[in-house]
Parts: sequence; C-alpha cells; structure tokens
Amino acid sequence: MSKGNNRSSKVFWTVALVLIFALTVVILAGSAAADVDVVPTLSLDPAGPIVVNVGGNTDVDIRLDNIANVYGAQIAMSFDETILQVTGGKLTPGVCPQPDFVQANSANNTTGVIEYVVTQLNPTPPCNGGVVASFQFEVSPTAADGPTAVEFDEVIMGDNDGTEIPVTAVDLNLQIGPKAVEADFSALPNTGRSPLTVNFTDLSSGDHDTCTWDFGDSSGSSTCGNQSHIYADPGTYTVSLSISGPGGSDSETKVDYIIVRRQLDLYIPVIFLDYP
Repeated sequence: MSKGNNRSSKVFWTVALVLIFALTVVILAGSAAADVDVVPTLSLDPAGPIVVNVGGNTDVDIRLDNIANVYGAQIAMSFDETILQVTGGKLTPGVCPQPDFVQANSANNTTGVIEYVVTQLNPTPPCNGGVVASFQFEVSPTAADGPTAVEFDEVIMGDNDGTEIPVTAVDLNLQIGPKAVEADFSALPNTGRSPLTVNFTDLSSGDHDTCTWDFGDSSGSSTCGNQSHIYADPGTYTVSLSISGPGGSDSETKVDYIIVRRQLDLYIPVIFLDYP
C-alpha cells in the first residue's frame, strides 16, 4: 500500500472516531436531560415570584407533574398569617388524586398552616399528574410591601400499594405590592340654586399621589383630598376624579351629578293707598 493510501486511511478513521464520540456525547446529554425532565414535582401555580397588591387576592393551584400511579397525597404548608389569609379556610379538591376519601382539608388563618390529605380508591384509574387542590389567598389590607413565601413542610405521595413516591416540592415566593387604587367621591349638596357651593369628599383608596378633578364647568383641581367648588351658572354638570400612583390608576365619573338651578327673581309689589 502506498504512503498516500495510508494517510487517507488514517484521516478516515480519525474523522470516524470524532463523529462517534460526538454522537455519544449528544446521546448521553439527551438522556441526562430526559432524566431531569421526569423528576416528579409538586409546585404552586402560578409559579413565583408573583406580585399581589395589598388588599388584593390571587388564585393558586397545587400541581403534580412528571408523576404516575398516584393514589394518595399528604401535604402540609405554612404561610405568614399576618400577611396572607386563605379564603374560606379550606381548599377545593382537585383531580390528582381523585378526592374519594378526604381525611384532612383545612387552612388555619390563625396559625398559618394548611393541611390536605386525600386518598383515591380503586377501581378509579391512577392519577398521572394534574391539580391536587386549589385555594385563594387574600392579602391583608394592613400588610406592608415586601416579600413573603408559602412553603411546603411535608409532602408524601403514595401509589396504589401504599409505596411512597419521591417528590420534589417547590415553594412559592410572593411579592406584596402597593394597595390597588380605587377612585371615588361624593358631594353635598349636589343640587341647589346658583351660585351653589358644593363640598366634595374624596373617598378614594389605595396608594396614590396624583389626583385630577374635573368639576364639569371648565374648571378643576390637581389636589388630592376633599374639595370645595362654587358653581356660578345654572346647568347640569358631570364630575370626574382620576387618581394614580404606586397602586396603579383609576377614575370615577358621575354623569349629570351636580344640578344648579337659576336663582329666583323676587318681585315685591308696591301698593299705593290713597287716603282721603
């Protein structure tokens, strides 16, 4: 064999070995990724961190994923009861496992502890992932802005033989945001004769620092809080208030809210008496 042929053969086998090695790495990497994907997980949906305004609420699902043959679930969670409260004091059962026998279902808003224990009975088909239970968190109107968490303290999943299925639990992080704004106001009196002085009471709530009043007679104010305004001319006036700030923005419009009638003309008859 010539030297040229020897060199060609060496190059061929070198390239072949490199390709085989690269293919092996790709297969192993794919296998490792597949192993990561199938780890059974218990999590809260939506996944955190999520932002909930002071005085607001959010719906939460407890979810099982990447799991099969589940017939029982025992879950304990904890939360800061000074910030969060569970609406109704209990959870709504889901479908994984089916709630054939619910041994425990409570959300203690005094201690900040959630307990949920459920068993699915044969011959119900096994659960292969889905919503375990649902609930709603309400944020205290006196809560301060900042982070808080909902943590899994105990998680036990079992199959139809009672064998425990290892599960990775993922806690939920929440960010408590400013209290959502809501614009509102009232007025007294809202009807009368011109010139009419109307006292507006600002009933707006939430974290806001900007206000725009429109009194409906081509005048207004950019001051937050109660207002006093004089309507000089007769007519019907629509009043609006817009507010904005860290808690968002909102507006309130009251159509034909102020009714100003014309001042009465007073005529005093003059009677001339002719005495003899």
